Amino acid sequence: MNQKLFHPGDGTKLADLQVDNLAVPITGPDVSMRDAFDFAKQVSAKKIIPIHYDVMGAKPDFFIMLSTRFKMPFEIHALNHGESLEI
Repeated sequence: MNQKLFHPGDGTKLADLQVDNLAVPITGPDVSMRDAFDFAKQVSAKKIIPIHYDVMGAKPDFFIMLSTRFKMPFEIHALNHGESLEI
């Protein structure tokens, strides 16, 4: 398994990239949860870590619920402050 994490900053579009592990912004001035789902599918991510949600008030739990409801093809790992994840 690929043990690298791709962090796109505030980006949600990138052609011709495939990543197993993705840190994806789920909200922002120009980013929505739908954009996050589309980006994760575009890069064929297997694990995603939601980022960029504290200031804008998005809830990672809601993002996870939507992922389950719409049968998204990846695992989501929402981390608490100071928490880590081995990939």
